[in-house]
Amino acid sequence: MKVVIIGDLHGLGVWELILEKEQPDKVVFLGDYFDSTEVSVEQQIANFRKLIQLKRIHNQEVVLLMGNHDFHYLPYIETDDISGYQHESEEILTQLLMESEQYLQMIHIHSPYLFTHAGISDDFLVKLGIKYRKETLEDEVQKAFKNNPEFFDYDDNCEDAAGDDKEQSCIWIRPRSLMNNTTLIKKDFIQIVGHTMQKRVDVKGVATGGRFYFLDTLRTSGQYGVLEDDVLQFFSYK
Repeated sequence: MKVVIIGDLHGLGVWELILEKEQPDKVVFLGDYFDSTEVSVEQQIANFRKLIQLKRIHNQEVVLLMGNHDFHYLPYIETDDISGYQHESEEILTQLLMESEQYLQMIHIHSPYLFTHAGISDDFLVKLGIKYRKETLEDEVQKAFKNNPEFFDYDDNCEDAAGDDKEQSCIWIRPRSLMNNTTLIKKDFIQIVGHTMQKRVDVKGVATGGRFYFLDTLRTSGQYGVLEDDVLQFFSYK
């Protein structure tokens, strides 16, 4: 099976070029479909609708993860003061997210790879009341999102404004806190996430030990991931 992994789009339509080139069996999008200073809101909306249509047609072969720049438009979430929030388009984006919420998920596992927008820490699972078990992790996190979506919102008790705290959710946590708080998860899974922009993917695992890949790179190096025959590689669309 060939799986393509695409990081934070923020309205970019480059995913179509990538899929045309790679012809994957499955594609995983890491979230953040909205909030851009470079792409108009009209383009963001059109792009997202194409993604939803792709999901409707191919279903299990398309994974659309929720990002923080999508999550904060849900009507029952109060976070609206973070970077990039499009106040003037709030109503239409909220309506669009509500119409499409059934197609978005918080977590996807393609063992041994674990995909979320920002990463899952051990402490966040404790905060959710989830006892870590490899076999049930995906179902437990999805269930928590369905029943208590507010638990995934930005934690105001965090002293770091960027969300660099071990208890932040899987759409908010930053790399340093994530890598320092995954003793349980790290033994079973390699996490692939977006959220924090990188110049390039740390392919050799110099800083990550090969257990974490940070793939918010479309607007820098243009890199995306390809997992095929148990081999993970990174290419640039540029």
